Amino acid sequence: GYIPFAMTTEEARGNNDPRPPISALYKGYEDYLMQYEAATDKLIQQGFLLPEFKETYLEMARRNISAFQ
Repeated sequence: GYIPFAMTTEEARGNNDPRPPISALYKGYEDYLMQYEAATDKLIQQGFLLPEFKETYLEMARRNISAFQ
């Protein structure tokens, strides 16, 4: 299981969630995808993720568009 990030600061405060909301972490969906791909590339470079899994992980990230609508 997981606890999804709040969308806004107000929502985070209302849920007593100390984590920053999505709106504070990313400028939008495209920024999220860029940061996700950069993190994926870093994991590959460090040897924690095989390069052949990169596209699978990026496809999972692309499915998160609803978090930005």
